[in-house]
Amino acid sequence: MESIPKVHEEICHSVEQEIICDDYLSNIAKRMAKDNPTIAGFMYSFTQKLPTCCRKAAMLSALTTYRLIESQIEADNMKTTIKL
Repeated sequence: MESIPKVHEEICHSVEQEIICDDYLSNIAKRMAKDNPTIAGFMYSFTQKLPTCCRKAAMLSALTTYRLIESQIEADNMKTTIKL
């Protein structure tokens, strides 16, 4: 089984800049729904069970974690391509 990559600090800084964008949540949520509908459905279902005041924070945390992992995979793929 392939493991989830270790996210490096540089990736965190990059994603942190993305979070500043007004459409951050909706952009990642739309992309996730298209690319990985099972995770998107699970997150939506889970957050709907939370009190309303907690939903946005939970979704922000989950989407940011998803984006961090996604960005690290992209960076790792670039490193591999450069080595070839």
